Amino acid sequence: MIGASSFLAFSPYDLKFILVLNFCYLVWIIQNEINNKFLNIFAWGFGYWLLGIFWLIVSIHYHGNVNFYLSLIFLVILTITLSLTFFSPLFIYQYLKVKRTKMIIISISTLLILTEISRYFLLGGFPWFQSGLIFLDTILSPLISIIGVTGCSVIFFYIVTAAMSINYNLRAPLIFIFCLLLTLPEVNKVKDLQSETISVGIVQPSLDTNLKFDSEYLETIETTLMTLTKKIKTADLIVWPEAPLPYLSPSIRSKKLEEMLKTENIRVLSGIYEYDGVNLFNSMSFLPEYNQTHRKAKLVPFGEYVPFEPYLRGLIDFFDLPMSNMKPSMSNIERLNFMETSFLPLICFDAIFVNYYIEESKNSTFVINISNDSWFGNSYGPEQHLQIVRAKAKEINKWIIRATTNGISAFVDNNGTIVDKIETGKSESKIYEVKLSNQTSIYAKYSYNIIFYLICMKVIFILSLIIQRLIF
Repeated sequence: MIGASSFLAFSPYDLKFILVLNFCYLVWIIQNEINNKFLNIFAWGFGYWLLGIFWLIVSIHYHGNVNFYLSLIFLVILTITLSLTFFSPLFIYQYLKVKRTKMIIISISTLLILTEISRYFLLGGFPWFQSGLIFLDTILSPLISIIGVTGCSVIFFYIVTAAMSINYNLRAPLIFIFCLLLTLPEVNKVKDLQSETISVGIVQPSLDTNLKFDSEYLETIETTLMTLTKKIKTADLIVWPEAPLPYLSPSIRSKKLEEMLKTENIRVLSGIYEYDGVNLFNSMSFLPEYNQTHRKAKLVPFGEYVPFEPYLRGLIDFFDLPMSNMKPSMSNIERLNFMETSFLPLICFDAIFVNYYIEESKNSTFVINISNDSWFGNSYGPEQHLQIVRAKAKEINKWIIRATTNGISAFVDNNGTIVDKIETGKSESKIYEVKLSNQTSIYAKYSYNIIFYLICMKVIFILSLIIQRLIF
């Protein structure tokens, strides 16, 4: 139950102090000799992930047409996998046998940051619920542009571990001060002083996801997109969401849509499905000319591809969702050119893997992020996703323009502030003057490599302790 309450620290609830208290309790479990320590750590992690990703039940049950109880069983299996993968390694601490306070703090905080860093690489990658995210919108928020969310997580884990390792009389004051800092709002936000702007429009159709691949619903999709687009046709750049159309591009049907765009003298940047004769890709391209295209690299497991496909495909309807056999882009991300500038294209899940695009972000003047969060329904999934995107905008010091199928679409400035948005479920289009920036953040320019170098050093330290225990 303590682990499960952790989701309240993130959007849309933002009760940040809860995460501090919950991790303090986890550190207490790690440090002390208690019965069934492994089960306690596992149970904490199980609760942490179960309610943290409970929005998946919407995708599996409502959109995957899977019986509710089967959906729940699948969610429990996934939660067990996540807990075992990302939290059971904490059990290693009991074999290190460290006694000095400094060594205890370094050891436990290192193991905790490893549980977070590993989310970028294991199980196909799922860097959700990074602890450093709770620094956003607080007095500690400026640290995100200096050391990134990962660096903030390092600080978070060091403080909670230190609080549970130092003199008992100092423990409560330290925890209280840390919680207090996480309640104080950010002040004196750094402004992007560059005056050059472009007018960007976003379109959020908010159509019925379950009818997307129904041929009789096709005209409704096209009409809605065109109607909303005409309202903002004065924008320099108009952005449609991730894969709003149920057919391949180019195709006979897409050619008709292109003619409609040409007739209205409209050019849009849209999510599209591409097929090269062998593989299917989730892409982003300019319509109607297709002169520049970006293919998605970080696919959503079970939504866009099925892990262990030979064993799972056909088992339940959820594993046979339309377009669930895509392939990731095998090439490095490239910026797309527009007018006299260039921007970074990110499709949905791509945006949360900052290690994937941080180099290209340095030479981009803004970021376009298209997504399809309709699979989350009215859950807190879209809020969590937007929170991550906001943190990334602050990490790389770039505006992020986010267009989604069903919400939340938003204009996020380089401070991670939402300057305008379209709420979930609204069929709407909006324009905003987006500031271009050639400046990058300290984190993107210097700290990214330094942070990961320090983490590697901490890992080497842990390995040396393990080897020492094995030898002696």
